[in-house]
Amino acid sequence: MTDLLTPTLAALQTRLANDAGLQTWLGAPARVYDLRPAMATFPYITIGPVELRPADTKNVQMQNFLVTVQIFSRQVTGAECHALLSQLRGCLHDASFAITGAALVRCQEEFASVFTDAKSETAQGLARYRLVVSA
Repeated sequence: MTDLLTPTLAALQTRLANDAGLQTWLGAPARVYDLRPAMATFPYITIGPVELRPADTKNVQMQNFLVTVQIFSRQVTGAECHALLSQLRGCLHDASFAITGAALVRCQEEFASVFTDAKSETAQGLARYRLVVSA
């Protein structure tokens, strides 16, 4: 079975880091991480956790990835997170981008939400995307 996870996440991170709309908010290249950094400049995005579900057919290896993308902001109102979620949607929903050794069949937003934590003075945006990838 071919590893589709590694190239899919690499392509997703590259897509987000190089998106001009996200760079407006997150710098160039955009601050996109796989793990939440201890001393990052706000706002920033993390990718993960990722859920994998096989979607093979008799003749084609396919996998469904449910990818959670998190936005972290110091604007407690949540406005910055809403704006970033909108940029994220424009970058990923129904997108087509290259994945080394695989093909992206579908990229679809399934869920988005913003919540704030006045105690820690942060807001967090959360989006989940379904990526269907074939070998």
